Amino acid sequence: HTIHQQGITNLRIYCHDAVEILRDCIADQSIDTVQIFFPDPWHKKKHHKRRLIQPGFVERLKQKIKPGGNIHLATDWENYAEHMLEVLEADAELSNSAGEAVWASNTGRPETKFERRGHRLGHGVWDLVYTFTHNNRRWPDSHRSRSGFGECPALFFLTGSKIATFRSRHADVKTGHNFCPTLATSTRNPAQACVGCRYHGR
Repeated sequence: HTIHQQGITNLRIYCHDAVEILRDCIADQSIDTVQIFFPDPWHKKKHHKRRLIQPGFVERLKQKIKPGGNIHLATDWENYAEHMLEVLEADAELSNSAGEAVWASNTGRPETKFERRGHRLGHGVWDLVYTFTHNNRRWPDSHRSRSGFGECPALFFLTGSKIATFRSRHADVKTGHNFCPTLATSTRNPAQACVGCRYHGR
């Protein structure tokens, strides 16, 4: 009701899987700030793989964020906070606004009623704010294909081989101008989008 009363027209609300919304509904390099507050911590160790904040998801976020854009995370689960910090600190294209491996403070994030109750009970809340610094990077010319388009850099980590060798071994997963090792290991459907590489398709 408040949205209608105030005439807000630049707001979209989705009740759906965040990964699919990001993939299907958000244009590349269109977001100034991504805010993910209190995602499900999946506190049992056997469920940690279900946590939203994973390296692959962060790669997808970077594809959607403008150069200089921010990722702001918050959680009240300490183990998840440490996991978030580990994932983001490991990404060379993200810069911690508070300093290396430091929690953010005075972020301007609104405090929820549940959060205030947690503070009264002595529960902690951890914020992280990272800036994306290299959204327009291209793979070096020395690693470009004959077509002039950059190859998926992950292949150098996965195979350690030269592009020509990669092509001959995985020619059946050719997708446009790029070859993606993720496809080579997970599917033989060349129409499937690369699921962990923001360089794919360039």
